[in-house]
Amino acid sequence: MRLGKVRFSALLCVVSIFFIFGTAHAQRKAPPDPARPKIRAITAFINLDRAQYQQQVADAVTMLKRARTIFESRDYEVETIRISTQPFAEYTKGLTPEQALAFFKNYDALATQDKFAASIGPAMFNASETQSPSTPACSLPMKTACAGAR
Repeated sequence: MRLGKVRFSALLCVVSIFFIFGTAHAQRKAPPDPARPKIRAITAFINLDRAQYQQQVADAVTMLKRARTIFESRDYEVETIRISTQPFAEYTKGLTPEQALAFFKNYDALATQDKFAASIGPAMFNASETQSPSTPACSLPMKTACAGAR
């Protein structure tokens, strides 16, 4: 009788270990399918408003992370999420160089915190525009891209 209980306990233990490791193995994410293209970036385009940019960014990041999760659940690899804005001269208009620098430092810190690539938009759309691409934002040592301004 005692030997039967030991065998039953041993069998139960083996089955439990198999179940635990089998379940853990099944839950591991398979590597992305090499036949599927890698997604370089999922980008949200927003018209940045200095007065409410934190909320705009939070909403965009929520949507981008949801999109990343959906793509990854379908075995696509997503490299980055990104937010791109209108030309930065539009939302820095009226700011002193010091204020613009402070704004971009705060925006860059937000990008680092929320783990998105930030693009502050082009300096101008047309060569005939009077906005100067030599604003302080283009010389900042930030991760934020100064797209089209150089």
